[in-house]
Amino acid sequence: AIAASTGGPPAIREVLSSLPADFDSPVLIVQHIASGFTTGFVSWLDTSIDLRVKIAQQGEPLKGGVVYVAPEDRHLGMSKEGCAFLSSEAPIGGFRPSASYLFESVGSVCHGSAIGVILTGMGNDGVAGLQTLRTNGGHVIAQDEATSVIYGMPAAAVEAGVAQRSLALDKIGGDILRAARR
Repeated sequence: AIAASTGGPPAIREVLSSLPADFDSPVLIVQHIASGFTTGFVSWLDTSIDLRVKIAQQGEPLKGGVVYVAPEDRHLGMSKEGCAFLSSEAPIGGFRPSASYLFESVGSVCHGSAIGVILTGMGNDGVAGLQTLRTNGGHVIAQDEATSVIYGMPAAAVEAGVAQRSLALDKIGGDILRAARR
């Protein structure tokens, strides 16, 4: 599970471009983005990385090697059956989709096999969900300050003590691969 806000699209692209086309886990993404830009973001990612990228659909089985992006104005989560779950519940901290919703859902379903990555962005969205993910045995990576456009969301995760690693953007993909092998 990956979340970002300001500066997120190129950061997400860099992380995903370091994952091989045969990456055997699904990747769920929350990107805070202005209304009307999600489709273009997904199309851009899909043509610039080896993994397939699509907007998540309610109830679809989550497959390895596919990146699922939260649709506009819907929270993205994962069901116990391993399917995409979309919610129109109230915004969390002003955000729908919310990074905290995503991380809490994935951490609650995947437990120790969950990997949460918090990238550049303002505020602290994601921290509450990362706490659940980490408590359930998941691995949490935060982008470091030097490579973040805005060091708000990653800093909040580091300050809350939920990030096990704070890494430069170009090192995050490798850490995801190492954690996925474990």
